[in-house]
Amino acid sequence: MKKLLTLALLMSISLEMLSQASIPVDVYVVNPNGCPYSVTTTWSNQYLGGGNGTLVNIDTLGNQQVYHFLVPDSLSSTYFTVCAVPAPPCTCPAACAGPMPIYANISITLLLCPTAIDEPLDAPSISLFPNPANDIINFSSTASITSICFIDLTGRLVKNVFANDKVISVSTYGLTAGVYFVNINFADGNSCRKKVAIE
Repeated sequence: MKKLLTLALLMSISLEMLSQASIPVDVYVVNPNGCPYSVTTTWSNQYLGGGNGTLVNIDTLGNQQVYHFLVPDSLSSTYFTVCAVPAPPCTCPAACAGPMPIYANISITLLLCPTAIDEPLDAPSISLFPNPANDIINFSSTASITSICFIDLTGRLVKNVFANDKVISVSTYGLTAGVYFVNINFADGNSCRKKVAIE
């Protein structure tokens, strides 16, 4: 009887410790068109149940926002889903990721409404070369670049590079041969779009 009580007590303490543990999840929302949106999150775990991620704080990086969430940890996988949901006047689909297993601190990038970018008249000047490119693409701008997003012809974000410089060299590693749209975001909040071919 004492062994059963001890085992029950240990199981209770273990579950309480698990429920107190948490995993940080950073969600980068790349929003080139400046659409209003909200972020929704859900998590599920076979032992701890489910719920919404706990928002700790939000950082701003150019025209991107970084949402820092905490989700409960467990000895088994916690599955996490996050969506950036646009609001009027934007009518593009929600950008979602998951459900995905969360084992340790991870970063998720969501690209919201990528298909139409109007380049403002005062947008910084930028050049990229070579084009077509093989191994490296060089970006040179009159303003500091904060991020470069490669989008395939289906509208899918395939590579996201964070930076803080006017001159950047980006490896094409992971990009298959083809044509890509490149969304370039600047520290002053402006964005522009270029097209590049990978050989």
